[in-house]
Amino acid sequence: MSIATIELNDIAIRFDGDQGIIESPGYAVIDGDNLLIGEAGRANARLLPRWRNNRFWQSLDTNPLADGTARVRHHADLVFSHLESLSENIKGQTGVILLVPSDYIAPQLGLLLGITKELGWPVSAMLDTGVAAALNATSTHVMHIEIYQHRWVMTAVTTGDHLQRTHSIAVGNRGWSSLMDQWATLLSDRFIAEHRYDPTHQAASEQALYDHIPVWLGDPNSPPSLDVGEASRTVSLSEAEWKSVCSEQIAELMNTLVGYIERNNLKGPVEVLLGHHAAHVPGIAQSLELIDGVVVTVMKSDSVSTAVRTHGDTIASLSADVTHVVQLPIGVDITPHTQHAPRATHLLCGSRAIRIDNSLDVIGIQNGRLVAGGNDPAFSLIQHGARTLLDPHRSVVLNGTATVDASDVVPGDVISLDSMDLMIISDA
Repeated sequence: MSIATIELNDIAIRFDGDQGIIESPGYAVIDGDNLLIGEAGRANARLLPRWRNNRFWQSLDTNPLADGTARVRHHADLVFSHLESLSENIKGQTGVILLVPSDYIAPQLGLLLGITKELGWPVSAMLDTGVAAALNATSTHVMHIEIYQHRWVMTAVTTGDHLQRTHSIAVGNRGWSSLMDQWATLLSDRFIAEHRYDPTHQAASEQALYDHIPVWLGDPNSPPSLDVGEASRTVSLSEAEWKSVCSEQIAELMNTLVGYIERNNLKGPVEVLLGHHAAHVPGIAQSLELIDGVVVTVMKSDSVSTAVRTHGDTIASLSADVTHVVQLPIGVDITPHTQHAPRATHLLCGSRAIRIDNSLDVIGIQNGRLVAGGNDPAFSLIQHGARTLLDPHRSVVLNGTATVDASDVVPGDVISLDSMDLMIISDA
């Protein structure tokens, strides 16, 4: 079965199928009688600012637009036009799996399904994006975090024999679009200060400024530079200044994540799967790793679609009707992250081996003997399928290097605690 995926993130709707990978941003611009959608809309958002919209994916509904037209009555019309622009790529696909934001509600899912039926798409399933991302998970407790044009979405997923979404949280009312505006303001102020040149004074130069920001973000060692007539103007912008724009949104995200962990009393490492759009936000991965017990996995742009297409036949066959899938009968142990090393079973302390079982909390060493259990362990060892995770509650030394980060351990690894070496071993 030829399965394609379409990830519905309005920063860039991402098609991954037999025709290759195509990305199309969630922008719409009206130029006279013409509707410019996707990349054409984004590329003209500053050149033709009279009517533009990049909220239609988030606000998918049929409520009349105050500034609507005969062709664009509501946001659903724009979603239809955007998907219609991608229809040529659907030809030849026997199935399409829509990866939908975790905070979509039933009326939005119904509209989306109706639009794809009208377009004649062979939609097999509407799969929750957070659950799809968890196909790449390596821990029991997983939180997928992604940024969209005007909000962040956090999705809690439990793993094991199957994947199950447990919570979805929309964080704030600002996202990538707000960051772009703030970076544009910061850069224009810098161009004015250093060159007495305001790139936002004219539509063409303002569009060029917005076009270049993602490029500059991807290459922080290359200073921002714009062509002004026959000359080029370059400004200096430090890494800290790029990050300063993101600080408020990151702080709100961290507070929400910490609150969720505390309310649900999550024990052991919480793996944060950082979506590939979120990963472009400067400083976010390092900030999230400051939260006690959090391990961050930065996802590549094709991580989700590759995992979903790998299991496409299984996902497509879950129901005779197209449903919103928030649970998958697929365990994380069958993903490419599965360990091939022998399974760790014991912690060796001197001549005594202590079985890890599901988990082992280690308090410390007294009189040459390991003390386990209690309420304030130095670290925990947690079994998860074929893997064993070290979760330090304070700094410990793993293989000669001090660490406070959760990490995989395998037989042969050595944890040093209270001047004593403890070796991970296996009875296999």
